[in-house]
Amino acid sequence: MRRLTTGICSEKSVVWHFCCCVNIIECTYTNLDSTDWRSRTNEEVRQLYGELDIVTEIKKGRLRWLGHVERMSEERVVMRLYQNMPEGSRSVGRPRLRWMDDVKEDLRRMGVTNWRIRAYRRDDWKMVMKEAKVLQRL
Repeated sequence: MRRLTTGICSEKSVVWHFCCCVNIIECTYTNLDSTDWRSRTNEEVRQLYGELDIVTEIKKGRLRWLGHVERMSEERVVMRLYQNMPEGSRSVGRPRLRWMDDVKEDLRRMGVTNWRIRAYRRDDWKMVMKEAKVLQRL
């Protein structure tokens, strides 16, 4: 079975999201006086929705979740799983990317340093989230 890389997954996500938007608003009247239907073109869908980028929305959600998990108490199951280091060895070859690897890459692209400290301070983390909303193509 072929493993999907992050780039392939993000491309598939964008295509899937665009197809969903097309399916939602696909049909339209040719003109208001007739009952003839036609499908909207991709260009018309892009004009209605603007730039469709579900990947950026997913990355913003990851950053929001990271701040939430960082502030959790030590007793919470999610926090214990987040801090857990599994025992054993990894398989031969290039290591698979983990969730945290993707999040760290997003933070690096944004230029965020000391993210653990900033996550504990809600106001600082809100500023990081505002930066993520402004930046396109994280």
